[in-house]
Formats: sequence, C-alpha cells, structure tokens
Amino acid sequence: MLQLFLAIDILQLIGICLFILLIIESIARRFNINNTEVLVLTALSFTVLNPIVSMISWESFFPLLISSWISTKTGSLFPLFPWGAYLLLGSAIGILLAKTRIARESFEA
Repeated sequence: MLQLFLAIDILQLIGICLFILLIIESIARRFNINNTEVLVLTALSFTVLNPIVSMISWESFFPLLISSWISTKTGSLFPLFPWGAYLLLGSAIGILLAKTRIARESFEA
C-alpha cells in the first residue's frame, strides 16, 4: 500500500520539473549562459541516461520515497527518467517561441 501511495504521477513530475526549470534558470542567469541550451542539454541527458537508469535497481540503494522518482519498478507511472525530458524540452521550445515572437513584434513596430 505504501508503494502505491509513493508512486509518482504526472502532477508530481510537473512540479519537480518546474523546480528543476527554476534552478536551471537561476544558474543560467548567474553565469550568463543561454537557458534554452541548458534545458535542451538537460533533456537530452535525461533521454540518453534512461537505458542506464532503468537497468539499475534503485530500490536497493535508496528508500522507496526517493527510488519511486527514478524507476518504474516501484509502480510510478511517470518517473523523472525519461518523462522529465519531455517537460524540459517543451520549456525550451516555449522559451524559443516566446523570444521569436517578441523579436518579431519589436521588428514590426
């Protein structure tokens, strides 16, 4: 029953990805790095690392509270790997679209 209670669903994933997005944004501003590039690289790393992460039995290393964020073996439907990549990549695309729209509107005015 505890495993079902601690399973990660889409709303929890969205929340933690927004927190990751906030951290990436603050680091990018502090070091003057393009935040879109960092988001794309983070999303790609989530995708590339997924086969390795899924082979590891995380529940033997971490408690269920932490391992449910990483593995589907704990009953989580949307763990951070690979589903977090979709949200981070969507954020990067949204930032690019917002920048091009702002640039287009300032050019036309």
